[in-house]
Amino acid sequence: VPNYLNVVPSVLEAHDMIEMDEIERDLGF
Repeated sequence: VPNYLNVVPSVLEAHDMIEMDEIERDLGF
C-alpha cells in the first residue's frame, strides 16, 4: 500500500479537528 494512502486520512482528520476548533470558537465554547 502506498504511503500516501495512509497520509490522506490523517490529513483529513487533522482538517476536521481544525474545523471543529474554529466552529467551537465561533460558538464561544
